[in-house]
Amino acid sequence: MVRTIFAQPDAAYVGRRLEAEATTMKRQFGVVNEMLLDAAGELTAFRYFRAHHWQKIWSTNSFERLNAVVM
Repeated sequence: MVRTIFAQPDAAYVGRRLEAEATTMKRQFGVVNEMLLDAAGELTAFRYFRAHHWQKIWSTNSFERLNAVVM
């Protein structure tokens, strides 16, 4: 569910998706809801850059990025 936050077409959708996912999780996973909302600024900071840079910014797996370039 959280991955859908990063798969949005533009910055406005990113924020709305985060809110929607947090609301969906609230009933069963209250702690996750709080964590998402508390970290919203950090999780969605990539949206302030141009969209074609997003995947490089939000992907934290450097080996994954390296393999994607090499292969």
